Amino acid sequence: MEKTLTKKELLYNLIKGVQDPFSTAEKQRDIRRILSSSSNFGGLNHLYLARCHFSNRKEPLIVSLEEAKEQALLAIKEKNNVGYYFLYKVKLEKKEYQKAITYLKYMISIGYPDAYMDMANLLYKGVAIEKDDREAYKYYEKATEKGIDKGFFGMLLIASSYHDVKLEKKIIEKAAQCGLVLPGFIE
Repeated sequence: MEKTLTKKELLYNLIKGVQDPFSTAEKQRDIRRILSSSSNFGGLNHLYLARCHFSNRKEPLIVSLEEAKEQALLAIKEKNNVGYYFLYKVKLEKKEYQKAITYLKYMISIGYPDAYMDMANLLYKGVAIEKDDREAYKYYEKATEKGIDKGFFGMLLIASSYHDVKLEKKIIEKAAQCGLVLPGFIE
């Protein structure tokens, strides 16, 4: 008797199938149709498609900005609030900054780790929100507390820009405790 797959295992197999370099165009179309229209995965399928648009790596599925927005809305409809994170990214790309920041602040309020890092980057660069290194530092620090290791590097950049060697040393030591090696040295 064959074991019945859980919904997560089924979703994983669908994503693995679409990423298979030997899958046919027809198989990819079928999987895409399932991913974009199914309501059996708690919105995770919609989040995967939305993420395809914003991913830095080459994804097998090309997703337009409008489709990413639609998929984020479908995830929200299925009570998966991470869809708001992708709505933030959609609004940011469209340069609708006020709405983007509203969605990002909501994601921070529910403790979504990537939202802390994104807010830190926006504050550090002065994109969509006024540049504020002190606030950026706080958000980088919160990102590290949520398990986002890149936050240490952001904190180090800020400390370095102010030539605060003591703070740089503290950041490097804290990162080392987490098993990370940051550029710089400790005397």
